[in-house]
Amino acid sequence: MTYHLYAKPDGYPDIAVSKLDLSIFPGYEYLGEHETLPNVVGKKYRNGVWVWGGAEPEYEFKRRKAYPRPQELFDALWQAMDAGILPKVAGFYDKIDEVKKRFPEE
Repeated sequence: MTYHLYAKPDGYPDIAVSKLDLSIFPGYEYLGEHETLPNVVGKKYRNGVWVWGGAEPEYEFKRRKAYPRPQELFDALWQAMDAGILPKVAGFYDKIDEVKKRFPEE
């Protein structure tokens, strides 16, 4: 599949699988054709380069995408408590334990 990359008037990216008619999209800038999906999430096109343009700092965006799901973290804490590595925290351990007993692994 071929992807066509554009910068909208506000600098944010737009990606299309077919070439757009720029007369219908005033202010769009065509930035080329790509064989793979361009990675421009959270970026803006300014002065000929892609820069971070998200509402949050870039490191927070990258961390949020890289962190494990909350369920995985809760389970890791529960496992440590169940094994006695961490003390059992009432209200946390008990509630997760109750769910695990109600829906056991098959």
